[in-house]
Order: sequence, then C-alpha cells, then structure tokens
Amino acid sequence: MEFSIILEKNVLKLGEPVRGELRSEVPIHARLYVLLSSLLFPGTESVAKVMTLHREDFILRQGSFEITYPKDLPPSITARAHRIRWGLLFGIPRLKGKIMFPRKDVRLKVYPEKPEVRRESWLDFDKEFYKADDRVRALIKERLDPNEAIVELEAEEWLSYRDERRELRYFLSDGKILSEGGKLIAEATLPHDPTTVKEVSFFFPYTFSFSRGDLSFGAKVNLVLTTKEGERRAEVPVWTGEPRYGRAVEGPRGPLF
Repeated sequence: MEFSIILEKNVLKLGEPVRGELRSEVPIHARLYVLLSSLLFPGTESVAKVMTLHREDFILRQGSFEITYPKDLPPSITARAHRIRWGLLFGIPRLKGKIMFPRKDVRLKVYPEKPEVRRESWLDFDKEFYKADDRVRALIKERLDPNEAIVELEAEEWLSYRDERRELRYFLSDGKILSEGGKLIAEATLPHDPTTVKEVSFFFPYTFSFSRGDLSFGAKVNLVLTTKEGERRAEVPVWTGEPRYGRAVEGPRGPLF
C-alpha cells in the first residue's frame, strides 16, 4: 500500500503547526517526535544521552491535515553539547505498532523564538537582538581602566537534571574596549553561522531555553568582561531572524530546503 505526503513546508517558526496533504486510500498514522541528545546529562562524558522530549501520534485521512504541538518545545539546534532533532514519521503500523511499513521519515527545521531582552545594571547593549556575524556593542556604565580589561564572547550550554546542573562554556571571539566621547564601549563580533539552507538543524548556539519537570537546558552567548576584580557576564540575545521558506520534497532524510 503506497501513500504520498506533501508538506506545505518543513521550515517552521516555533509554535507554527505542520500543514500538509495526504494522498492515500487508507488512514495513515503520523508520529511527531522531538529528541534531545546531550553530553551534559549527569554521568555522561564522551557518549551523549538521548531523551524523548515530545512524542505524539495522529491518524490522518485522505486530504489536508494540520498537526499542532506544545509551544514550549526547544528549536532544532545542534551545538557542542546539545543536539535537538525534530521529525515526523508517517506509515502503517505492523506487529501491534512495533514497526511501520511502508514508512516515510521527515525532518523538520524549527526556528527559535525571538529572545527576551535581559537588562544589566552595569551594561547596555545597542540592539534588541543580534544575528550571526553582527558586531555586538555595549555601553559600560561603570568606571574601569580599558587597558586592564579584556572583552570576549563565549557560548554557554547548560543542563539541569534532577537538581544536578552541568554547563559547557567555550570561546567564540575576542573583543575590545573603545573610548567614544568619554564613554566606554565593549565591542566584539559574533562568528559566522555555518548552517546551510539545506540543513535541518542550526549549527550555532542561538539563545533558547527549555524547562519541564526535573529537566531544563538551553544555550546562550555571553559577553565576558575580565578585570582585576574578576569576571562579569552579560547574556547577548542572539537570534536567527525570521525563517526563509522552501518547498518540501520527500527523500531519505525527509524534505530538505
């Protein structure tokens, strides 16, 4: 028994439903799944632990369909510690639902939400949010000697599970402190996002967070100011921007952009 799935698009804003059309003489089962693979689970070192964040089954019939999901799920991001995968599995259940045959597996690319602005008492950013390759500039509102201070951007991935928290921080780029009209400006440039339009995950630590039950995790970029008094961090709101859409086509990895 053959069937055909046509998706309106496989690139979504977080919270946007999956819409498409089914061409089949019989009802088809669909399973939406979101998986987290992370190196930051307690007891995990070199081999990532995989956890299902969301799994929901639907029965589709000939014609158009719409699949919704909770809006608090994380986007499809792959960074050094975390990998979040979204997918849709279509098929006819066999052996009491243990397998599906025939089946089609579709990958979804889900954009993160626009990050919230976090205000800091000692620093003001010049923009509401930044994108990859942007120059980050921030007004330092406290006195310091720019010759004795270091500025840099770092990525931070974190995970808390059953009251145990682990994090991974890594360098992104060097910065500098400028004196402009008697004001001190911290400046650094975000690196390039290597993600291509055909890939179904973002290979960049865009700002996001997820929390449910005893699990919470996320990623962010920090501006780090180091002086003789120590280190101070301010979260830089980094966003993908709005999606760029393309038509979905069926394939072994699902529809690609």
